[in-house]
Amino acid sequence: MKGISDVIAALILLLIAISLTVTGYYFITGIMTGQMQGIEVRDIFCSGGSVTMYIKNLGINNVTSITCTQTSPSVITCNLAGPSTLVPGDTQSFTTTCTGTGARTCVYRLLANTGGNAVTPSTTCT
Repeated sequence: MKGISDVIAALILLLIAISLTVTGYYFITGIMTGQMQGIEVRDIFCSGGSVTMYIKNLGINNVTSITCTQTSPSVITCNLAGPSTLVPGDTQSFTTTCTGTGARTCVYRLLANTGGNAVTPSTTCT
């Protein structure tokens, strides 16, 4: 008895190579899709307690909602007024308020409904 023939050995190696390629493809595309989500604050400024943020969609899906929490000087859920949909690659302006009085630094935590990492922009209001 001689063992596995050359043809069967070649077929097994071919199947292993194909399965590794498919597994690698799904792994890489899963990672890339996960990294291609989220938002970025391109600019933020305050005028009279009204905060304007220019937010860019970094992802490949439409952003239809952004969760906004003001984390400083007090912790509150903020209302972020702006367009209802932020398409991929687009930058739009959104407004909210900065609670408190006098000179203060307002810090926010923003998270898009599409996922990705939360961003924490801040601005000084007077």
